[in-house]
Amino acid sequence: MRQTHRALKVTTYAGLDLHQLRHSAATHLGEAEVPLQLITGKTRHKNPRTAMRYVKLGAEAIAKVTEVLAPRRRTHWSIRCP
Repeated sequence: MRQTHRALKVTTYAGLDLHQLRHSAATHLGEAEVPLQLITGKTRHKNPRTAMRYVKLGAEAIAKVTEVLAPRRRTHWSIRCP
């Protein structure tokens, strides 16, 4: 099994090895708000903590979660007249 793993690490595509491609794919899945459990399964990790290493959420995803936790207050400046 280790020989196969080592052989795969040598394989490259567009200058990237399979490890880098897996990291990139997991990051894209995380940014698309795919649940960690599915990312763990897709990357074939046994432990979600290992898969978390690959997932780097962007500023947009963090801002979206922040908005859920602390929504902006809405101001009612306009007065509607019937």
